[in-house]
Amino acid sequence: MKKFISLLINTIFKLINQQKRLKSIIKEWLLIRTTLLKQLSTFFFKYLLNIKIIFNFTFKKIILSDFEKVKSFFSKAKRDYIRDSVYIKHYLEKYKRYHKIYNIPETKNISGLNFYNNPNVYPLFQKDLAKFKELLVSLVNQKANVTFYKFGDGDYYFLKQREFGSARPGARALSKPYNKINIKEFWDGVLKNDYIITEIMPKRFAMFKELFPERKRDFPSEYCHGLVANKWFFKTFKGKLGLIGAKEKLKIIELLMQHREYRDYLGIDKFNDYIYIPQKFAADDIKSLEKSIAAQLKNSKSDIFLLGIGHVKSALLYRLKKYNQAVYVDVGGAIDAIAGVMNISRLNMAKWVNYQLKNYDYSNIDYMQYHGWGKHVYLNHHNSYKNKSKTILSKIRSLLKAYLKRFKVNILLKNPFIYKRYLKYFKGLKFAPKPLIKIPWSNTTLKSREDVELALKIIKNSNLNSHSDVEKNWDSLIALKTILQNSSPSSRILDAGGDFSSIILNWLYQFNYKHLSALNLIFKKRVRKGNIEYIPGDLTKSRFPDNYFDIITCLSVIEHGVDGDEYFREMNRILKPSGLLITSTDYWISKIDTKELIAYNNPIYIFDKNSIEILLEKAKNYGFRVFGNNVELNCQEKVVNWKKFNLIYTFLIFCLKKMK
Repeated sequence: MKKFISLLINTIFKLINQQKRLKSIIKEWLLIRTTLLKQLSTFFFKYLLNIKIIFNFTFKKIILSDFEKVKSFFSKAKRDYIRDSVYIKHYLEKYKRYHKIYNIPETKNISGLNFYNNPNVYPLFQKDLAKFKELLVSLVNQKANVTFYKFGDGDYYFLKQREFGSARPGARALSKPYNKINIKEFWDGVLKNDYIITEIMPKRFAMFKELFPERKRDFPSEYCHGLVANKWFFKTFKGKLGLIGAKEKLKIIELLMQHREYRDYLGIDKFNDYIYIPQKFAADDIKSLEKSIAAQLKNSKSDIFLLGIGHVKSALLYRLKKYNQAVYVDVGGAIDAIAGVMNISRLNMAKWVNYQLKNYDYSNIDYMQYHGWGKHVYLNHHNSYKNKSKTILSKIRSLLKAYLKRFKVNILLKNPFIYKRYLKYFKGLKFAPKPLIKIPWSNTTLKSREDVELALKIIKNSNLNSHSDVEKNWDSLIALKTILQNSSPSSRILDAGGDFSSIILNWLYQFNYKHLSALNLIFKKRVRKGNIEYIPGDLTKSRFPDNYFDIITCLSVIEHGVDGDEYFREMNRILKPSGLLITSTDYWISKIDTKELIAYNNPIYIFDKNSIEILLEKAKNYGFRVFGNNVELNCQEKVVNWKKFNLIYTFLIFCLKKMK
C-alpha cells in the first residue's frame, strides 16, 4: 500500500512540478527513501548529504559500480544527466593540457591522444584551418568540381589487405575475401582525388606516407570533424548542402530534419539531397554501386556534399565528379554525428548533442564505437508516438490501472504451477527435456563455428529452447552439462550476473530444479517467479549466507569490470565445500585492444592467455582448483563478433572446485 501511495504522489508531483528541477529531485528522494522518516529536518539533512556524495564521486566510481549504491536517489533521466556530465567533466580535466594551437572554436576534444600536447606536431594547425575554410568557401562559390579524400587507419588496413577492424572481410566494407576484388582500382583511386586529408597523429600520417611516399597531405582531417562539430559546414553552406552515406543513417537524418528543434540546432533548414549507399559491403561491387549513385546524383541540387562512405571511397570518390559538378568532402565518421549516434570521445565531438528519435529501432545502425555517453535530446518519432492530451485525472487513472495489473501479475507468477505454464505458453519453453547426448567440451575455448552448430543441434535434440545470441548456446550448454552431472534438482544454483532471461536457469527449471537464483545489479527489487528468485546485488559483495550454494555459474560477466580477487573471495564464501564455480568469458590467445570501450557502464576487457593464467593463479589463492580436464587455452577461429564495438574474439569456459 505504501508503494501504491508513493507511486500516486510521484505522478501528481510530476504533473505539477515538471519545470522545477530541484523540487523534482527532492520529491523522488522523498518517495523512494523516506517512508520511515518522520521529521522533515532529517529528510533534508540526508538529502543534502547524499547530493554532496553524488557530486564528489570520481569519474571512475560513477562509471563503475559505486554509482549503483545511490542511483535510486534520482530518476533515470537525472542519473544519465549526472553520469554524462561527470564523464565529460572528467575528460576535460584530464585533457585540458591539450595545447591551444589545436583548438577548433566551439568544440571540445576528449579523444585522449597525447600528441595534442605537443605544439610541434603540426605548428601550422590554426593557419591551415583558416586556409581550409577559405578554400572551401571559394570552391563552392566557383561551383568547382573537386574531391577531398580523408585517409584513416582503416583505409591503410584495407589497402594493405589486412583483416583488421572494419577492413576485415565480413565486418563492414567487404563480404568477400580480398582475392575476389580488384584491390588495384582502390589504390589507384586514392591518388585521383584533388585533395587528400589525413590526421596529424604521427602514427596515422606514417601509414599514409608508407603507402603514398610521394604524395603530400593537403590538410589535417581533424578539420572535417571539427567543422561538423561546431556546425560551421551547415551555417556556411546553408541551402547548398547534400549528404552521401549509408542509407540507414540518412533515413534517420531525414526523420530528424522534420523536427524544427533539430533544424535549429544545426542551423540549417534542409539538406538538398540524400545520396544512399549500402551500409555494409559497399566495396563488393564497385560498378553496380557507381551506377546506383550516378542515377541519384543526376538530378541532385547540392553545391557541396558531406560524405561518409567507408573504404569504398578509395575506388569511388573521384568518380562522383562525372555525374554532378560539386565539392565532395569526405568527413568520415562525422556523418554519425548528424545521425545522432556520435561517440563524443572522437575528435572534437565532446560538445556534440546526439539528437535521437524516441521509439525508433537503432539496432540496425552500424555506428563507430557509439556508447551512449554525452548529452542527448529525444524527439518524438511520428510513426510510433501519438501525442495524446490527457487530463491529470486520466493519467492517474491509467497509472492506477497499470499498477494494479502489474501487482496481480507478480503475485500470480510467484506460484510455480502458474509460472511454469506462463513460461510454456508465453515464452516457448517446452518442459519436456530429453537427456543430453555426449557433449565433447569442458575447460576449453570455442574453437570454430562448427562447435556452435553442434551445440545448437544438441540443444534442439534435447528439446530445449536456444539462446538468442547464437554463440552463447555453446558455453551455456557446457554449464548445463556440468550442473546436471554434479547435482540434483534439490541443489541450490546461482547464476551470478544472470538477468530475467537467464537461459541456464530456464533450462534447469525445465529439469525440475527447485532452488534457482539470479544475482544482478540491474534488478530493482527481490522478485520470485516460480522456482527462480531474482535478487538485486553485486556478485562481489552479496548478502548470501556462507556455504550456501552447491553450484554457481557466471557466464560472460567477469570481463565487465569484475575484480578477480573480489570475485573469487566472494564465490568461495558463498559456495559449499566441494561446490563448483563455472565461469565463461570473452577470450583470445593474444591481446586485443579495448581501450576506452565501455559497455553496461563498465570498461570492456577481453582476456588473453597471460591474463587467464594470472586469473587461475588467483583462484588457487582463494581455495579453488580446476575441476576436470586442465584448462586448454589454444584458439583456432575468432567465432564471436561484437558488431557494436567491431570486436572479434572467442569464448573460454572453465570449471573450478572449492577445496577449502
